[in-house]
Amino acid sequence: MQNLQVCMKALADETRFKIFSMLLNSDWCVGALARKLGVTEANVSQHLQILRKAGLVVGEKRGYWTHYSVVPERLIEMSSALELMAKDMDTLSFQCPRTNRANEQRISSSCCRGCHVLQSDENGSGA
Repeated sequence: MQNLQVCMKALADETRFKIFSMLLNSDWCVGALARKLGVTEANVSQHLQILRKAGLVVGEKRGYWTHYSVVPERLIEMSSALELMAKDMDTLSFQCPRTNRANEQRISSSCCRGCHVLQSDENGSGA
């Protein structure tokens, strides 16, 4: 789970997400990425370093330049982890923090919107 968190944090930045998206289609070097994005090469290098540390991209030296590409296995791992989380949601029971866990009764009938929605559903009126 920690690996997923590291990857998602790395992709949370808009520029890194753009770089990652570009690398999904083809290999790019730092200079070409910088020109395409309208930022400095130093900026692109810093973003690529974070993506590399997260294991999302890898660089391959070709002559004077290093070309970067996505690590497909890492993308598959992320996808699988997210899929497991989605499946686990079906088995979770979401509880209001104001629920008395001893007897599972709500302390307040409308302590939050979630409770209000649940209460409406229980009464058959829907949300």
